[in-house]
Amino acid sequence: LRMGDSREIVADVVGPICETGDCFARERRIPEVKPGDPLAIFSAGAYGFSMASNYNSRPRCSEFLVEGDNLRLIREREAYEDLIKGETLTPNSSILNFTKMCAGGNDFIVIDNRSGLCPDGVSTASWLCKRAHSVGADGLLLLEKGKKPGQLRMRIFNPDGSEAEMCGNGARCIAAFASHKGISNRNVNLETQAGLIQAEVIGGSIEERGKGNSCTVKLKMCEPQGIKLSFKLSVDGKEHTVSFINTGVPHAVLIVENLEIIDIELGRQIRYHKMFQPQGTNVDFVEVVDKERIRLRTYERGVEAETLACGTGAVAAALVGHLLGKVNPPVSVETGGGCTSVVHFKPEKKKVKDVYLQGEATMVYEGTLIEKNSAESKIQSQEKT
Repeated sequence: LRMGDSREIVADVVGPICETGDCFARERRIPEVKPGDPLAIFSAGAYGFSMASNYNSRPRCSEFLVEGDNLRLIREREAYEDLIKGETLTPNSSILNFTKMCAGGNDFIVIDNRSGLCPDGVSTASWLCKRAHSVGADGLLLLEKGKKPGQLRMRIFNPDGSEAEMCGNGARCIAAFASHKGISNRNVNLETQAGLIQAEVIGGSIEERGKGNSCTVKLKMCEPQGIKLSFKLSVDGKEHTVSFINTGVPHAVLIVENLEIIDIELGRQIRYHKMFQPQGTNVDFVEVVDKERIRLRTYERGVEAETLACGTGAVAAALVGHLLGKVNPPVSVETGGGCTSVVHFKPEKKKVKDVYLQGEATMVYEGTLIEKNSAESKIQSQEKT
């Protein structure tokens, strides 16, 4: 700067627009100004606007329209939030990153959907969960932004495209995923259709948890609802003693002598029984080993087959087993996948409270998906060629 007459200064205008020290106005005579005053320099605003974000990812400067002695602001200076809007992939991107995870014997495809990369969970789950034709999984888990600060949202889609209210083993995976990626600390609050689920990832620092592929997760489950014990249910003319409980999703529970001889087709028939319509129910077959241990097989709604595990089913089996006087907390639940989960709760007369599901969650591998429509279009293009 150098002084002109008493009311003007002569200035070179520089700034980190294209390169450090970039000069976009030389020896301009301008009125004497103080910090905070708007200053319009002919052609400088247009140059700065066109160069800023393209080169150095800096917010674009403001622009004024000068008409005689009048000054009108025609473009406000960008804020940092405006600048980074273009730095995320759009929902139409053909590339999706995913993590394959498992917990308690269930396997899941986990996608960080906080930026809306996967707008259609229904068709994505129907495509990706199909075994032998795609990645294959018991379900698709989408991690999304919660409605409140400090909370995350979990959405669960079954292989048939239906959206589940809650999934215990899925929640363990989402909590471990969020902690591993540094999205959350060890205490994760998850919004689900069944209510708010609190999860604790047990281990050291985020960096330590990020190095391993497995960790222990303890979930505080929602309070059980709709409990009905030991009622008769007729299936194909034969009566079965069934109990019902909702542990985030509905479960029909049958206590059996020997899991090995159970025909899982009975699970399908109960799942569609008119008593549980229109939403249907999951079906759990439970063998009591001793006062602190049970074995479990589950026919899972939405998967429409027996799965190797079910987190909400493990909770349902343990709670019903206790309410029938067969087990006491904590209850170890062994599943067909060879994994064991532990259900903690506090008995309160003929009810239970403070229900927790604890077990391991494992990150198996990470990969990149090419969306189905994109892959099909490439194939069709190759065929035409």
